Amino acid sequence: MFKFVIVCALIASAAAVHEELHHDEHHYDNHHSNSDDVHAELKSYHSDVHHKGFEYAFETSNHIRAAAHGDEHGNVQGDFEWVDPHGEHIAVKYGADEHGYHPESHVLPTPHPIPDYILRSIEYINAHPYHEPEHHEHHQAHHEQAHHHQQHHEPVHHHEPVYHQDSHSHYGQKKI
Repeated sequence: MFKFVIVCALIASAAAVHEELHHDEHHYDNHHSNSDDVHAELKSYHSDVHHKGFEYAFETSNHIRAAAHGDEHGNVQGDFEWVDPHGEHIAVKYGADEHGYHPESHVLPTPHPIPDYILRSIEYINAHPYHEPEHHEHHQAHHEQAHHHQQHHEPVHHHEPVYHQDSHSHYGQKKI
């Protein structure tokens, strides 16, 4: 459902751009983004929603392009690209499915490689899974038996305080 909302938002924003763009006769001599991006024109636009999914694509005069298609199960494949303020072409290809959003691009950070000792540890853990000890029932039976014996003993009462010599005490005697 979330992917469907994102796709609908992209389609709606593309449609809004199409309706609200100023149709100035402004031409760009360079291929990088600048403050004139607000005057970008929609060069092409296609959108179709049908019973088996959707598809859309658009391109603007300031070198922004996006396209995607999705199926009835919520799986989406797409890509988008633009030219950043430094003139670098940025392109992102992505997929989205029940396992999440999966972008691919040369500009995205990549995780550090997993150290060998961690990989070996994971292999060992997978090869030797932990099994819960089965002494739980024996332990509970022993506990019930010990509790049963305690019920037959008379409580012990001390009428006079008992004194013990304590080597750590400053006063030499400790009352318990």
